[in-house]
Amino acid sequence: MNSIIGHEKIIYFLQKSIKNDKLNHAYLFCGPAHLGKTTIAKNFLSEILCEKKCKKCIHCLNLEKNTHPDVYFINKEKDKKNITIEQIRFLQEKLIRHSFHGSYKIILINQAETLSLGAANCLLKSLEEPNPKTIFILIAENTNLLPKTIISRTQILKFLPVATKDIVNYFEKQFNLEANQALELAKISINKPGLAITFFQNQNLLEEHKKQIREFINFPQKNLNEKFQIIEKTLSTKNEFLENIKILQNILSQWDLIIRDLILIKNSLNIFIIHSFLENELKELVQNYDENQLLQILKKIKKSKEYLFTNANPKLVFENFTLNL
Repeated sequence: MNSIIGHEKIIYFLQKSIKNDKLNHAYLFCGPAHLGKTTIAKNFLSEILCEKKCKKCIHCLNLEKNTHPDVYFINKEKDKKNITIEQIRFLQEKLIRHSFHGSYKIILINQAETLSLGAANCLLKSLEEPNPKTIFILIAENTNLLPKTIISRTQILKFLPVATKDIVNYFEKQFNLEANQALELAKISINKPGLAITFFQNQNLLEEHKKQIREFINFPQKNLNEKFQIIEKTLSTKNEFLENIKILQNILSQWDLIIRDLILIKNSLNIFIIHSFLENELKELVQNYDENQLLQILKKIKKSKEYLFTNANPKLVFENFTLNL
């Protein structure tokens, strides 16, 4: 797992489990998007099947082609709201059979929080009575949407944003970037390696992201009618409920960072702000608030996120939050 940025403790734990032959029957990789959960999961299953990753054996060759007969990937189908019970039942039929190569059978379930209730209950049976040499890896951003019965039967590995120095070192070594360029990528990606790499590889996407931040900063200056029109457009009724929750979670997280920057500027700590490319605009915006007001907004953001975790109506949560800006 040498090409992975950060997460040394998680990687060490997984590699030690392989070496000592103390693998759990189920793992839950949880944390925000773009941290490397899926990348580490794929590396983990690869090392389970071939610890040396020789790239010559039948396991390595099949994994390279995504055709390994003992590795199963479960994803939410594009036209479905959830991972369905039919998908889990079909998987279980395959798991009854013997391994093709006499090795482990490994199942990687992406967006595990989108399991339907029926699918989750069906999966629970496999987790409660696991077949020999069968390993489940569940990947989820929001564990609050997963049944506690599922969570309790997994080894939980929590992924957190990576240290700034790790991201900076990666871009300096891999792409010969100047330290200040690498630092800007680390900051604007909120220390999420996957997002930093995406921004580096797609400058148009980076510029679009910066444009969105500018729109966030201009949002408080709009009148209430304009704000509610933006909410209506952002959280469209055409979107799935979970999609709107995710959209609002991202918006609240972005506001969390903006308010953090404003507090830093208020205390003359501009050197630590994330959105340094908008320092002048932030200096202008901060004039509208005292520090206590900014702290109250942070509390409101936290409360709004808690409401979303209870599956509250995203539109109502957004409207309520807007009244406090």
